[in-house]
Amino acid sequence: MSKDRFVVRYNAILNKLQAQPYASLTDVKKYVQTKLQAFESWHNQESIVYADRTFQRDIKDIASIWNIHISYCRANKGYFIENAHAINQNLARLMEQFELLNLSQLAGSVQPFVHFEDRPNQYTSYLLTALDAIKRAVQIQITYQKFTNEEAYTRTVEPLALKEFKKRWYLIVNDLKHTQLRTYAVDRIQQLHVTTNRFKRPTNFSVHRMFAHTYGITENTQTPPETIVLEFTPLQYQYLASLQLHSSQQLISQTANAVRVQFTLHITYELIMEILSMGKEVKIIAPEKLKNQVTNIYKAALKQYEL
Repeated sequence: MSKDRFVVRYNAILNKLQAQPYASLTDVKKYVQTKLQAFESWHNQESIVYADRTFQRDIKDIASIWNIHISYCRANKGYFIENAHAINQNLARLMEQFELLNLSQLAGSVQPFVHFEDRPNQYTSYLLTALDAIKRAVQIQITYQKFTNEEAYTRTVEPLALKEFKKRWYLIVNDLKHTQLRTYAVDRIQQLHVTTNRFKRPTNFSVHRMFAHTYGITENTQTPPETIVLEFTPLQYQYLASLQLHSSQQLISQTANAVRVQFTLHITYELIMEILSMGKEVKIIAPEKLKNQVTNIYKAALKQYEL
C-alpha cells in the first residue's frame, strides 16, 4: 500500500476534527473516504473502503508520530483533539505542503484545471546546508551578490537562523567583519561553503524574539515597537481577518463603513510597502510619522505623472 495513502488519511482526520470538533465517526469516515477517493482517482489506484478498524489504527499512529491525541466524547457523541495546541504552525504547514506536493506531482494531468503560480528557483538547495551549519554551530563562507552592488563579495559568518518572507528565504547571521547581526537573502547567495570552525551560539539570541514585532525581514531590536492603527474598508478587512497581517493584529472597532485594527510593530520598509499595496482600501490613523511617510511616498509617485 502506498505510504502516501497513510498521510492522506492522517491529514484528512486532523483537518476534519479541527474544522468540526466532536464529529461523529460516520462524518469523519465520510470525509476521509472523499479525500482518499480523490487521491486514488488522480493516481490511478484501486479504491479501498475506509473501515472503522483503520480509523482506530490511524488515531493511534497520529498520537505516536505527532503526540496529538484524539478521543471520543460521550457527552458530545463525537471525536475531538484533546491537545489541539499540539498542531502548531510547523505541523500545519507540513500538512499544507503535503497537499501541495500531491497537487504538483499531478501537474501534467491537472494542467487544464489548475494554474500554478510561477516561482523561479530560489537556490533552496542551500537551505538544508545552512540549517545543518546552524544546528552544528559551524561557520560558513558565503559569496553574496546584492541588488545594489555590481560585484559579489565573500564573507565568513556564523549562521544563527533561517526566516521565510513572501516566498523568499533569509539567513540570519553574525557577520564577523561587522561584528553584528545581518540578514542575507538566500537567493542572492552565489556560493556557500561550510567550514570546520565552530562557534559559540549566543545564549540570548532568539529568531522568534528578533522578529516578534516585525513585518518583513528588517529587524529592529534597538527601539520599542509602536502602536499602529489602520482603518480598512469592510471588504478589505475580510481578507485581513481570514489571513492575518501579523500576530499582534487586534480588532478595535467596526462599523458598516470602516474597520479599525491595531498592531504592535516596528515601522519597516516592508510594512510601508504592504500598506501602499492596499491603496484606498486602507487609511493610517496612527502614528502620525507613519502617516507622513506614506503621504510623502504618494506625493512623490504623483509627481512622476504630472504633465
